[in-house]
Amino acid sequence: MTEPSRPRSEWFGRLLDAVASVPRRVLLSALVVVVLLGGAVGLAAGVVGGSAGASEVFLEPAGEAGPDPFVVLLRAPATVLRLDPKDEGAGGAGGVATLVGDRHGLYGGSMREGVCDKEALVSFLLGNPAEAAAWAKVQGITEADIADYVGGLTGVQLRVDARVTNHGFSDGQATPRQAVLEAGTAVLVDVRGVPRAKCSCGNPLAPPVASERVDYVGSRWEGFDEAKLHRIAAGARQEAFELFDSASGESFLRPAGTDGERDQPVAGSLAATPPPVPPVTSSTTTTTVVGQQPVVVPDVRGRSAAEASSGLEAAGLGVSLADQDSAAPVGSVVAQVPSPATVVAPGTVVTIVISRGVPVPDLVGLTSEQASARTREAGLVATVSLEPSRDVPAGVVMRQSPGGGARVGGGSAVALAVSSGLAQVPVPDVLRRPQAEAEQVLRDAGLTPRATTTPTRDLPLGTVIAQDPPPGVAVAEGGAVTLAVAVAAPPEIGSFELTSPVTCPNSTADVIASWATSGAGRVEVVDLATNATVAEAGGGSGKVSFRYECFDATQQFVSSRTYRLVAHAANDATVTSTADRVVSATTR
Repeated sequence: MTEPSRPRSEWFGRLLDAVASVPRRVLLSALVVVVLLGGAVGLAAGVVGGSAGASEVFLEPAGEAGPDPFVVLLRAPATVLRLDPKDEGAGGAGGVATLVGDRHGLYGGSMREGVCDKEALVSFLLGNPAEAAAWAKVQGITEADIADYVGGLTGVQLRVDARVTNHGFSDGQATPRQAVLEAGTAVLVDVRGVPRAKCSCGNPLAPPVASERVDYVGSRWEGFDEAKLHRIAAGARQEAFELFDSASGESFLRPAGTDGERDQPVAGSLAATPPPVPPVTSSTTTTTVVGQQPVVVPDVRGRSAAEASSGLEAAGLGVSLADQDSAAPVGSVVAQVPSPATVVAPGTVVTIVISRGVPVPDLVGLTSEQASARTREAGLVATVSLEPSRDVPAGVVMRQSPGGGARVGGGSAVALAVSSGLAQVPVPDVLRRPQAEAEQVLRDAGLTPRATTTPTRDLPLGTVIAQDPPPGVAVAEGGAVTLAVAVAAPPEIGSFELTSPVTCPNSTADVIASWATSGAGRVEVVDLATNATVAEAGGGSGKVSFRYECFDATQQFVSSRTYRLVAHAANDATVTSTADRVVSATTR
């Protein structure tokens, strides 16, 4: 096919010249959005149709990344011979015909020359989580599946102008647009021959969306015919694709999941016919040169990075490292490109993807329920232990191990130390102990004693006769324990009688006092006028006589006196009960 004629800037021309001089290795410009000036001019000036209600379809020349690329992975595109027009089939709706992806010769390439750098694409995606998530979403896979998924795709070149849904990357997400990819565009196809990614930019591809009317946006290349566009549908599952080499005019087989390293000529083709061996004569010597044997890529998944690297190097392969978040143990290999069992040339670089594990969330300060939920969301398991704390409220996480931000394998345990609040202290038994001793025992246990008194006539005074809470009950550290301390109960006076009135024949008269008490150890009768004890006896019931003083110190007649019975408690003489009586006196 003649090189397409399309406007390109001087800058882009120099870029293609530079690309063409690089020996088939990836030119990776990570995280750089390249605006192809020729394409930009075309987008501004090449709108065709412009009818109201029509869908825009962007024309994307071979070898250009196009707008909003996921990543720029430019290689100089090889020239391909377009599919013979008589083989293209009739156009369908809107001029778009359907070809099946297993059709022999539908795709082209150069034998044993790759068209896509799958390793660079995988490395870029695994190093850029936002792009990886968007790319995987379009393909219907998870980010963890990217390496294996890309490893199973096959690098080919289109031999028809193909309608697809292309996806650029903008504002953190994949942005779909309808597009036509020019014949010669390098793509990655799945095992059924459906294009899944555009090699020059890594953009994920999907089948096109049909539309009755379209506006083609961009510059038309030589050979473009909107009546001869194709969509490529899934064919039968292929173990190898038969590609057409435009340079040699021969077909060759490219095993599915490879990109040229295992190409083989089709049986019967000129390339499959070995050159004749010259006859051996006595005057000549035949030297057999044994070339390097191909290498089967070993399976290093699940090994540590060091073990995997050693195994690959021992097999004669190179090693490139990438990493990603994974539930696998930290430092273990979770994916590799090329895939295990792939046959490659010696020295081929194998990219191994190392698990970074999953980050442990910061859980300190959360409630136990919140922390457990966060741990489950992270794919980890929380183990909870309770510890008393004077400073952290009950139910709140005080510490965690591993700490927040650490990386561990999925399903790992995160130990949470959760506050149970103040320590629970069993109340010691202080019954029958003296008050001071009992209070000290409680303080030593971390509790606060509070004392009340309970009157008693038969228990040792000053001892604890009751406590609340009772012995053995657990209370919070610093909690109060109330002690009932025995004190003397006042005696009860049942009766107190004095003879009255009395007659004073002389200076005195006899008075008989009688009483009945309970709980008294001693009683006394006191003259309240003089505060003198006039009679004294034991407790209980009794009778005693004393003299009534008829005259005071000034010899004035005293017509009445008040007497008090003081009953002293049997267990504490200072605790008393009293009763007053009046005695009247007369003269002859």
